[in-house]
Amino acid sequence: MPVIENADGTATVLGHTLGTEQMGRLIHALLVARSRMTPAVPMRLMEQPDAELLHIGDPAFAVAAHGADGVLLAVRHPGAGWLGLRLDKRAVSTLHAALGQRLRGEAVAFLDDQVADPDAAKH
Repeated sequence: MPVIENADGTATVLGHTLGTEQMGRLIHALLVARSRMTPAVPMRLMEQPDAELLHIGDPAFAVAAHGADGVLLAVRHPGAGWLGLRLDKRAVSTLHAALGQRLRGEAVAFLDDQVADPDAAKH
């Protein structure tokens, strides 16, 4: 789907010129709609070998308590806005271990090996 970036800071999508607020609402609506579609986005990265990861350099993030032993990890994506990830205790532990390995200069298992609880991530 072609998106034309205009000189005035707007973008034209399917013949409609959108400002930042309108584009943000459209992106949000598309993300919500895609999350409800089937087939779902694969739980493991290797199930989608042609997937393009959008790398975000030095993203802003915030962490807050969520529930009895979970956390809410919010990460700022420059296009999609703030994305909230609810992580249960097991996912937090897995992420902590992987980040610790990386900080110590150790090899870190591929992303697919880091999925703590695929069923928990569906909610």
